[in-house]
Amino acid sequence: MRIVLVDDDDDDDRPFEDMSVAELRRMVRAGRVTKSGVVCHGCERLAKDWGRTIHKTKAKALLDYYRWDRRHPGEYMHVKESASHEASELKFWGVLEEERKVRDDGGRAGYWRITDLGRRYVEGEITLPKYAVIYKHTVLRMDGPDLTFAQCLQVPFDLQELWDAP
Repeated sequence: MRIVLVDDDDDDDRPFEDMSVAELRRMVRAGRVTKSGVVCHGCERLAKDWGRTIHKTKAKALLDYYRWDRRHPGEYMHVKESASHEASELKFWGVLEEERKVRDDGGRAGYWRITDLGRRYVEGEITLPKYAVIYKHTVLRMDGPDLTFAQCLQVPFDLQELWDAP
């Protein structure tokens, strides 16, 4: 079977097997930054830079980890205890870190804890960029306006009220 790479600019429609790995990588790098991304003709997977954002659900999850840390300083909490399964994405901003414990089946155990940066963010000492641009689970860059924790929650921020909540 002969696979032909077809792209939008029609400047290089050569058969896949005639292309070097370096040429394919260049094509993927150029295409992954577009809104729709690009299908890699080496592995047939979508390659795309994904923009992740801190939003209300993630902010509430971070607050769960903050409260946990107040009761159990430095200890890890299982992701099932948080408000969102998306909490693990907060690692891209450096506000959560994963315990590198492995389950018996080889998978990740799912335990996370808030970092000092995360505490400072919840307490209103710092702001964070709205977007983390990710490719293959790696942060390429941070982008967008800086947001406070209160802006992420989209409600008036009262640390004492949040602190006192069960």
